[in-house]
Amino acid sequence: MIKTLDKTIDIRANYALAHVVKAILLIGEADTGRERLMKSLGLNEAPARTLLNNLERNKLVKATPKGHIFTEGGRKLFAYLRANISGPEKIAKTPMTLSRHNIAYLVRGKAAKIRHGLEQRDQAILMGADGLTTLVYSDNLHMAGVKWKVPDELNKIFDYRKGDVLLIGSAKDERTAEFASLNAAIRLLR
Repeated sequence: MIKTLDKTIDIRANYALAHVVKAILLIGEADTGRERLMKSLGLNEAPARTLLNNLERNKLVKATPKGHIFTEGGRKLFAYLRANISGPEKIAKTPMTLSRHNIAYLVRGKAAKIRHGLEQRDQAILMGADGLTTLVYSDNLHMAGVKWKVPDELNKIFDYRKGDVLLIGSAKDERTAEFASLNAAIRLLR
């Protein structure tokens, strides 16, 4: 289902797939206009307009006087995302985080896709992050391939299920940390 969003990307407009997914999540919370998207996504007017136009062109949203709302396809995509991704959650600095700002997303049932967490870290770095911590849940949270005690506060953030993945993006600013972890989360859903 995520692959349908590839058609909404316009590299000339300077936004990434993580921006599109965040826009879908914002529209799902409330009717969303261009101004709210610009502020929440950190985009200027032209990229925000292009993003919304591409969502409309792909029949995921439609414009109304109050903002953009979902079509049936948009509602299904939003439901899929919310069933598979939880977050964002701010995380206090721990020995496992890498920078001042740390934002986590939980991805349901994708632990089998994690090898060492390097692929997810690379996706975060592409978004400008300092790094990304990848943790998987079996009976408790642990780093893939490493027996390292996870701080107790991380075990209390989400309602974990066996096979879940916790991605913590770390960056010098909050928005970059969020988009880094969201970008890594999206790639796990492919």
